[in-house]
Amino acid sequence: MSDFTLEDHRDLACILRDVNSKWLIAIGDHPEIRKLYADFDQSRITSAMALEKVIGRKRGRLTHLLIRNYEPAGTPLYAPVPGQLALLDLLGT
Repeated sequence: MSDFTLEDHRDLACILRDVNSKWLIAIGDHPEIRKLYADFDQSRITSAMALEKVIGRKRGRLTHLLIRNYEPAGTPLYAPVPGQLALLDLLGT
């Protein structure tokens, strides 16, 4: 568990409103966090839990928020090579 409190997030959100350079935060998804950073672009992503947390051969899923002060690129930064498997395909997720 993090020592970063909801009050710390309130303070950070206020500070980030005045930042002129690009920034990005990845954090666990929670309704209060979404509210605090509502002025910024947000995307929800999911990922598989770490391998050691696999129970009964089924991976749990984690939901995170990507919060940023800029619009994401219209095209992905990474495109797989035709015929090449993505890392997550190799892991069976």
